[in-house]
Amino acid sequence: MLFLLSFLILLTIVAVISCDKKNDFFKSRGEIYSIDPTMCGCCGGWLIKIDDVVGYHFDGIPENSNFSLSFDSLPIIVNLDWQLINNVNQELKIRKI
Repeated sequence: MLFLLSFLILLTIVAVISCDKKNDFFKSRGEIYSIDPTMCGCCGGWLIKIDDVVGYHFDGIPENSNFSLSFDSLPIIVNLDWQLINNVNQELKIRKI
């Protein structure tokens, strides 16, 4: 009985310590740092650094996001889910931010 109780206490401690609530629902952490100058003037586009890799670019954020992008608010630190669309020019689609 003492062994079972000790095991349950140890299991609870390990579960609490290993739980990280900061980024449970997102794939990565990134920093939107600039307007993408390689995109056309009318098209828009933004540059983002994800997990210390600079140079990814994307066209926009999902409609259900709780903020809007503007040049004045850069840089913006974000948690996000994304998908690489084109590996050659590092174009990605942001699914959730």
